[in-house]
Amino acid sequence: MKIKYFLIALAVALAVPQLALAADLNLYSATTKTKVGSTFSVSVSVNPGADKLYTAKAEIKFPADLLEVKSFVFGEGLMPLQQAGYDLTDNAGGVLLKTAGFPGGLTAKKSFGTVIFKVKKLGVAEVSVGGNTMLLDAANGNKLVGSNQLTITIEAPAVVTSTNIIPKKVSNVVSGLKTDIVNAEKASDLAISVDNSEGLGEPRCSSNTLRSLMIGAIMTMIAFALGYFVGKKK
Repeated sequence: MKIKYFLIALAVALAVPQLALAADLNLYSATTKTKVGSTFSVSVSVNPGADKLYTAKAEIKFPADLLEVKSFVFGEGLMPLQQAGYDLTDNAGGVLLKTAGFPGGLTAKKSFGTVIFKVKKLGVAEVSVGGNTMLLDAANGNKLVGSNQLTITIEAPAVVTSTNIIPKKVSNVVSGLKTDIVNAEKASDLAISVDNSEGLGEPRCSSNTLRSLMIGAIMTMIAFALGYFVGKKK
């Protein structure tokens, strides 16, 4: 039994350094949660491990009902291969395919490119490396060993409540105009009282009539102010 455990430990010890030296293509995003209608980026990197790579063909798969590709930008210094079978953006099928060469060969980890996705609807989106991905050496041997996938949670966009529709400054205007209405009513009552006290006969205009005219004019100003500020908010 001890010999069996020893052989297993030895196999693992021998395998770990080989895995560390293996070539891989990985995805990275700072975004794990996003909202409908927003965009986020996914970086694609190539690590040659112990090999010297000359060409990378990256197939990125994503759920077409949740995401769509808006753009892809290659990393610096790459030679893109934009031919049928090597370059494809299929938003209906959920596939992005990009191919590029590394002039002089790649011996260290490097950015292959950046994808910009737009979020279409609620859900959980899995963005992964597809089976057609290849990392080729000088003899066109595929050295790809490892890859990964990302999980992006998509939430509903923030809803603007009705309390935020009318700005505070509109409320201040309405409050000020209410004060003007009260002052105007007092002024009209005072003017009519003075006319009567001087023996000038019946007032030329009743207090109710003046009050109605003033309130009508001021309410028109309130409606104009509300329309202006709400229109400006939109």
